[in-house]
Amino acid sequence: MSAARRPFRLFAATPSPMVRLGNSVLALDSQQTDVADAVRVRDALDPLLVQDALWHGSPADFAEMPSSSRRPI
Repeated sequence: MSAARRPFRLFAATPSPMVRLGNSVLALDSQQTDVADAVRVRDALDPLLVQDALWHGSPADFAEMPSSSRRPI
């Protein structure tokens, strides 16, 4: 296929999981139940994310965190 006939593509890379999650959240319609479900899932995942960060983080990683992010678990 010649360069003149190639389809235009804005993004060449596959979106990362975080980008796909963000797009999914943005795609939620305005129904209150959808938003409430998304918040419930986010709240359920927060402790797991913190635990994973504590397991894999180094002292240098935690030293770089802003003090506003440092809160008791």
